[in-house]
Amino acid sequence: ILKWTASDTNGIVKTEVSKDGSAWTTVTGLSSTVSGLTDGPWTIHVRVTDPAGNSVTDSVLVKVSVSGPSIEMAPEDTVYTDDDRLFVTANISDEVPMTDAVLRVFVGGEMVSEVDLGDQVQGDLAASLSYEIGLTEGVNVIKLTVNDSAGNSVTVEVTVVMDTMAPTLSIGFPTEGALLNVTQGIAQWTASDDGSGLNNTWVRMDEGDWIELGSAEGWIFTSLVDGEHRLFVKVDDQAGNSVEKNVTFVVDTAAPTAEVSPTGTGNALNSTVVIEFSEQMNITSVDVAIEGASGNVTWNGTVLTFNPSALEYARDYRVTVSGKDLAGNAMEMNWSFSTTTGTGSVTGTLVDEDGEPLANI
Repeated sequence: ILKWTASDTNGIVKTEVSKDGSAWTTVTGLSSTVSGLTDGPWTIHVRVTDPAGNSVTDSVLVKVSVSGPSIEMAPEDTVYTDDDRLFVTANISDEVPMTDAVLRVFVGGEMVSEVDLGDQVQGDLAASLSYEIGLTEGVNVIKLTVNDSAGNSVTVEVTVVMDTMAPTLSIGFPTEGALLNVTQGIAQWTASDDGSGLNNTWVRMDEGDWIELGSAEGWIFTSLVDGEHRLFVKVDDQAGNSVEKNVTFVVDTAAPTAEVSPTGTGNALNSTVVIEFSEQMNITSVDVAIEGASGNVTWNGTVLTFNPSALEYARDYRVTVSGKDLAGNAMEMNWSFSTTTGTGSVTGTLVDEDGEPLANI
């Protein structure tokens, strides 16, 4: 609203207003609302005319700030950091003098700090601010508010996530010490981060190069040779915290073999069947059978012993054994042996009807 005073002994018959040299607009009274002003300087003219046609013009320079201060704050976008200190800078400009500035930090909706920066902007049309603020673990919202002499108030804000905790990571497959009877598979793991959130994932096998996987929680490995291998997985979060874990496992695709006895012919009637496997077996999977004979089984490491309850003279026996090693590789084998064909012998002492040893016999 523009106000003025005007007088003439014969009275004022016409009052006009113009802005920056635009067309004159006739108004009444001693005030007028000047519309259409935008940010910047404007020269407003008022012209009054008396009945004789005499006129006089007066002008005033008006600085307009409709939008208020312009603030360029850095950082501008969300920041993730593991540091508890952060420098905040701002370049501020306005069409009218600024009156004050306040920097506030909020955590969980509650203000935790407030800094008055008014002495750095008061009365200025432009100013540069710089201040180091302290951060709290979690989400920090930083707000800078600047007021000007036109009554405008502008607030800008940025979110800063302080995260000093590494992500959690657990490898689900393969497990530590696992025995695999395949040369390819899908490694699996789970990862999470309650602070800044997960950023990236890397994986490698043995001494290979790291492979970047993004947010994946699985990776296909192929062409592994038999033997020991180590899988490495690494994840980091948005703040740069990282964790790395690894598991060692063994690939075994070879079926077990065995050395066996007795074999061939002429074996004693008190023979035991001995099977020495080439590696540790899954004992519960091993089955051994001798056609025509029963007995019991004992283990000593990789050696299985079958003790027949009785073997017959001059008989052929067929043995069948099957089972799996600890990696799950299956084997089966069979062989035959036969017992002695010679005449049997008797040893002992002859006694009489009273149980006394007979002499000279």
